[in-house]
Amino acid sequence: MTASRRERDTAFWVGALALAVVHVALVNYFVPFRAVFSHTPLTGDDYDLHIGQVYRVVEGLEGWGKSWVYDVQLLAGQPEGTILDSGSKGWELFTYLLAHVFGVDRAVAFNVFVLGVMLGAPKAIYFAGRAFELPPRTALVAAAMTSTLWFFDSHIHWLWFVGMISWAGAACLAPLTIGLFYRLLTRSQLVLAAPCAVCLGVGLLVHPYTFFAVGPSMLALYARSARALPRRGHLAVVGIAVVALAMNAYWLRNAALHWHYVLDSAFYAQGGPRFLVCDFFDVLCSGADSGVIGTRTGFRFLYLGLGVAGLFQLFRLKDERFLPLFVGVASLYFFAYVGGALPGLAQTQPYRQITPAAFLTTLPAAAFVDAFFRERRHVSHGFATTALLAVLGVALFQRLVAGDALYFLPRLIPEPARLLDGSPSPLSKYGFFWESPLPSHVHYGVPHEAYLEQGIPAVVDWLGKHVPAHERVLAEGATLGERLAWQGRYEVLGGFVERNVAHAYANYFRQYKDQSPEEAEVARYLHVFAVNWVVSDRPEFARYPEVVEHVATVGNWNVYRTLEPVNRILAGGGTVDASENLLRVRGSDPASEILLSYHFHEALRCRPSCTVERSLVDIDRVGLLRVPAPHPADLDVYNSYEMR
Repeated sequence: MTASRRERDTAFWVGALALAVVHVALVNYFVPFRAVFSHTPLTGDDYDLHIGQVYRVVEGLEGWGKSWVYDVQLLAGQPEGTILDSGSKGWELFTYLLAHVFGVDRAVAFNVFVLGVMLGAPKAIYFAGRAFELPPRTALVAAAMTSTLWFFDSHIHWLWFVGMISWAGAACLAPLTIGLFYRLLTRSQLVLAAPCAVCLGVGLLVHPYTFFAVGPSMLALYARSARALPRRGHLAVVGIAVVALAMNAYWLRNAALHWHYVLDSAFYAQGGPRFLVCDFFDVLCSGADSGVIGTRTGFRFLYLGLGVAGLFQLFRLKDERFLPLFVGVASLYFFAYVGGALPGLAQTQPYRQITPAAFLTTLPAAAFVDAFFRERRHVSHGFATTALLAVLGVALFQRLVAGDALYFLPRLIPEPARLLDGSPSPLSKYGFFWESPLPSHVHYGVPHEAYLEQGIPAVVDWLGKHVPAHERVLAEGATLGERLAWQGRYEVLGGFVERNVAHAYANYFRQYKDQSPEEAEVARYLHVFAVNWVVSDRPEFARYPEVVEHVATVGNWNVYRTLEPVNRILAGGGTVDASENLLRVRGSDPASEILLSYHFHEALRCRPSCTVERSLVDIDRVGLLRVPAPHPADLDVYNSYEMR
């Protein structure tokens, strides 16, 4: 080995070690390892939604060997694990594998998935670079770019901060999948069909929208290679698709069987052309679509500019990598900034694609940077050019660090010193006027800090002390509802109002989202859904003291108790004890039909010697359970897992 080769290898490993140290340190800063291994699941926003999904599926696999359950903890009975959790499939299987097979605590297993994605993001892009035949040092530059995007691009940071870690992870796998497919077709390395199929299958398990992230590039590659591809090459491509589908077949079948429950999904990430302007100038134009974090896109647009230069360079050289990289970057940015205006793409929440677009862009960007410095070693630009480049580089570094990186590192920045008269500065450390008594900037880490929890822990603690287990609680606020549900102490009507299944209309705050119902409507809703307690700030509950009694104010939330005695058996008498996949009715009147305040489902059956039917209700889109007379006084309604 020559001295120059040894120097390059040493430089590479020093750079790799430095990147690893910095990336791991930042992961620990934002998601402390002690929290990951604390036997408590990471909570906040979407994390609470995914805890419920993952835990219920793990229970289904452990208890019935099935990947979904009839979940009585949320929305008066709903099929969990069928379709709404399509972005949690990989998370569910990972947690089940660690918890059931290896005996890891379930909460720790849930958290380790998050940690694995956090640590693995730059590694995935490094291997994608190598698949695209970039030299190790160039692939390492792409990995370093990915690390800066991971922490300091506002949308990508927001994804894992609020719990959309699955999509962030899938976005990292997309370039690797495309790279493997490129090598398979352009170099006839058919042995790569197996890892490409697995990578695609895992990506789809982690998040199904991976299809839109990899589809354009893979289709372009196949179209270019189709004529020259030997028969075994075509078989390899077909095999990749078959294996990926087979890996996802179990949940795709469940999704197809429950498709009639699906509602509109175009409620989030509906980016349009104006988002390009907002992102470029660091303006938050829609937190619901781009993330409720101050927009910081300096690294994204820097790499986009470098990536465009890299693509132009590949085009000039007639490099075979130009096609998949150009099609991938162009199509994904098109989806992100135009897709929201197109009806079909709107259902895919197209602004999501800004994430794989940014990661994919790092590959041509890194290639351009590498080529630039290689050429610099052989060309003398003179003092003026060198000085100008140095000044521009320092200015760029200063703006990226000050404007983007330090925005996400508030704990490292001291608060402004007091004024000469001893009073606090009216400006925050970032130069903005104080607008509230909250800290000058949020620590965007997980678990979320107390002031982001909006008093939810206090409400959960109060309910645990004052409300009997298994009662029905109507809870306002997505995080509060989901957290109460996954903890399993109560049956909850609440959670994310944007759930794209018909059962979501059992949630009062979805049913009456833009309405202020009259007293009779409120009373009827509480009766039909057998609500015992209400946690809400909606004004109508305070207006109707004949319907609900104000009991306490906890963490700025009002807690009410319903005045009408309620029973989850609306007709037919008796009592019901509910658990996953099972409703036990005892002491009913055999001569009267039973109407249960639980949703009908096609897989539910009744024993002994009884049947279940759907009873339509005007304030519900699914229908409730009815057991026609005659029937035994004591009976069970159970999940047979056989759809009719």
